[in-house]
Amino acid sequence: MQNGHSNIVVLEDKPDQSKWTLKYIAFGRDIEFSWLARNLQPIPNQKIHWRSLEGLPISGAVRFYPRGTSSCLVENVA
Repeated sequence: MQNGHSNIVVLEDKPDQSKWTLKYIAFGRDIEFSWLARNLQPIPNQKIHWRSLEGLPISGAVRFYPRGTSSCLVENVA
């Protein structure tokens, strides 16, 4: 996102949950969305994923594919 900012904070008292905030400008107005998400069980070195508990109905995942000994390809899965 070119004109926006997003923030993800894992809750200290509930590490399986995170607070997401998305801010951007559209049609000359500041827009902000936020939601609480459950961080689902990750697959180590392969995948992290989540789904919203309240706020925007959203879910997503990020997959990691090894590329040599010190790098990886990152795929955002909507």
